[in-house]
Amino acid sequence: MTQHGAPPKGNHLVTDAPPPDALASAQEAAQLLGFRLHPTSDWSFQAGKGNLAASVFVGAFVAYCDFGVSISTVPDGNTAVTIARNAPWWTGIIGVKRVQGKADELGNAVGQALVNRRFNVLSHARG
Repeated sequence: MTQHGAPPKGNHLVTDAPPPDALASAQEAAQLLGFRLHPTSDWSFQAGKGNLAASVFVGAFVAYCDFGVSISTVPDGNTAVTIARNAPWWTGIIGVKRVQGKADELGNAVGQALVNRRFNVLSHARG
């Protein structure tokens, strides 16, 4: 999560899963939904779906998703999974809403993957 100001737009989950299990759950969920994964650090990755060029030309009909997924420990010792979503303004309100829907879908899938591994989702905020 960001340390200053508001958290990025997207989904924010808190779980009792240890960070390695939270990361594995997030990666598994993203892959099952057809996202391309690109590691950015030991505890984060980019999840991509769609095509930037197509979204520029076709607009709202193509959802271009470029999500930053990160795992961090929160002060109470639990683990946060943050899915920071992009907002492709050139696709208009419909395109942005589609991307928001894809971020929510990924957030829900991460939550389900955690539950499937017998961990608890303590909170799930969407923004």
